[in-house]
Amino acid sequence: MVVILLAAGTVTAGAQSQEGDCGYDRWPVKVLRDRDAKRVGRDTVQTTIRELNAIPIPEIPYPRDRRIPPHELIIYRLSGYVEQIRVEDDHDWHLILSDPEDPRYTMIVEIPDPECAKDTEYGPAYKSARDALRRVPRRGLVEVTGVGFFDFIHTQRGIARNGFELHPVLSLRPLTGPNRAP
Repeated sequence: MVVILLAAGTVTAGAQSQEGDCGYDRWPVKVLRDRDAKRVGRDTVQTTIRELNAIPIPEIPYPRDRRIPPHELIIYRLSGYVEQIRVEDDHDWHLILSDPEDPRYTMIVEIPDPECAKDTEYGPAYKSARDALRRVPRRGLVEVTGVGFFDFIHTQRGIARNGFELHPVLSLRPLTGPNRAP
């Protein structure tokens, strides 16, 4: 039974990509070129990684080219320690952040490749966020601003308990160097 469910998830993910996309699994939502992109609020909500981990998981199929209201229509700003950075197969820069007040809470934030977002107005923002990240050491404290996104829960290290991410990241600002606390 588990094998069948995993295979079905793989078919769903593949069916969600289209020619020219760098990735799949709701790619238009990930780069802010989905049909609801203009509905994303322009105000920023200050929050924490711990608070975002507490959002209930939506009990609906995740749409390929639409956002899940209200959380995917919100731009969030939070601070976190950079635990890990890696480049994904879709060219996104994948960061694991930990909550500065309670490191048991982590989440993923992703900065798309500007080259994969040529058909959006956000390529320069992605480039700027990547440039800022280059100045951040591991365990450096950053402020990240990005759009809420529910990812499929799978075996990703550092994933929020509910699969919630900031994807795409619209800006990143270094706050301090590495955390030197014991």
